Amino acid sequence: MLAARLRAWQVRPVRDERRDLIGTCATDASFLKGLLPPGEIVEIELGDEPRDRYSRLLGYVRRAGDGLFVNLELAISGYATDMAIPPNTTWADVFAEAVQLAEQDQASLWPVCGVMAS
Repeated sequence: MLAARLRAWQVRPVRDERRDLIGTCATDASFLKGLLPPGEIVEIELGDEPRDRYSRLLGYVRRAGDGLFVNLELAISGYATDMAIPPNTTWADVFAEAVQLAEQDQASLWPVCGVMAS
């Protein structure tokens, strides 16, 4: 098993303290599991800094079978917001635009969670 963190992906923090929203806004693991079911073969594109301080692999993930860019799909579908931390900023502009469009379209979690706190 490999511990990894998807680059440029961050779960939106919960702004509403109501218990029924905490699980929904914190993450929708079922969406990610749908994109990457157990055993799915992936290709990982590493940035300039391949690991974080916890030794997790920092990568951009694509499904090997069809080339789906998982990081981008999470942003487009409204399940993530962008987070660019130098030096790994290769796709920062693309992710920022995808998140902005998802917010405008009220995709997925945007109507429930609202805009990410800065």
